[in-house]
Amino acid sequence: MATYCFEEGRQELFIEAGVRGWITGILDFPRLKSEEECIAASEALPDELSPEVCCIPPGDDSAYCQLVTSAWCSFYLCVGSLTTEREITKLKARLKSLTRSEAMRVVRFATTDKGKQLFQDAYHRFQEALAT
Repeated sequence: MATYCFEEGRQELFIEAGVRGWITGILDFPRLKSEEECIAASEALPDELSPEVCCIPPGDDSAYCQLVTSAWCSFYLCVGSLTTEREITKLKARLKSLTRSEAMRVVRFATTDKGKQLFQDAYHRFQEALAT
């Protein structure tokens, strides 16, 4: 059974991809990728996540790919601008010894209401950008 539905759960999928990008940024800190390197790194995410996603239109996954790569890049690139270096260092020390799934669980649990709102606001900006 799929964890995410592309048709009915795009916001949750966006947040999942964003959390993955943010964790990668935390682990890469202080040597963050350039924007071009970030885009290249995000291109593997659609294939990585697709087993967990249902209702991706067959033969045209461009909207799905755009959603997850945009979220991943947005949150990867915001590391350092929304989080202090001290917070990053503490979180990196905790995350680097964990598996990917454990790190995801820790970040989801530790995300404050302010953090959750940042993810939701980013999703709404993504939707607005698509509408223009």
